Amino acid sequence: MDGAFCEYDETKKMTWLNDIAKKHKIVNFEMESAPFLSMCNRASVRAACACVAVVNRMNSDQVTNTKGSILTTS
Repeated sequence: MDGAFCEYDETKKMTWLNDIAKKHKIVNFEMESAPFLSMCNRASVRAACACVAVVNRMNSDQVTNTKGSILTTS
């Protein structure tokens, strides 16, 4: 959602995130595992990914929690 080739501003990003959350009930999405698993598949390497949500993108896209608070949150 961010990066070197970002063609939208923070307001447009948050508008889109709020829109998909309300219309489609999408509150989390994973972006890195698809290319990783595709590369593994192409190389005939068995692989799996386990994904967890650490940030609430409606508030921020940066991890601000301490390691201890993440480990104790259920």
